[in-house]
Amino acid sequence: MTSLYRSYKTFLEKCKLLREKGNLKNFKRGETILTEGTAGFSFYLILKGMVDIVLYSSEGRRVLLNTLKEGDFFGEMSVLEGLPRSANVEARTDCKVLEIYRDDFLYAIRKSPDCAILLLTELCKRLRETNEKIRILSIASAEERVKRYIELLWAKSKAENKKLILPSRRIIGEEIGLTRETVTRIIKRLEKNGWLREFLEEG
Repeated sequence: MTSLYRSYKTFLEKCKLLREKGNLKNFKRGETILTEGTAGFSFYLILKGMVDIVLYSSEGRRVLLNTLKEGDFFGEMSVLEGLPRSANVEARTDCKVLEIYRDDFLYAIRKSPDCAILLLTELCKRLRETNEKIRILSIASAEERVKRYIELLWAKSKAENKKLILPSRRIIGEEIGLTRETVTRIIKRLEKNGWLREFLEEG
């Protein structure tokens, strides 16, 4: 996920009202911040830590939609639409967030086109990533699904001039609809045949 890390300070500078009206909140690792289906009256900006955006199937299976970090935001859909929360937000690490109530948020956005542009740009990036995830989930072959996911991670790492570091097998499985055991088995096979080594060494 491309975040607003470079621009969230600008976001707060541009939207002085948000900085003045926002409430600081702290959450412990594993704590639920937002619950799917509940009313949403606040927008949140992550100042420190990471959160997971997740859904749960009727069988209780955890589906990881996204992971957000410092500088990212969440809760915007309910605030803009006036509808219930569309997903759960859980603290992956200890987190510090700035909570901004709906009226203050909407007022600041109306008053500052720069803030609106920053939000729209990030939402467009998220939509592109969601579309790519849907493409991955449409792939029938579990191995091809894992390979496509790794290729995307590698491309992102290269764009950010970073070395590719794979998430845990559990997280990969949650992101692309496979069990941890299946992901582990496929990655071992990709390591054995040399396919994965090329990405890890080049990353």
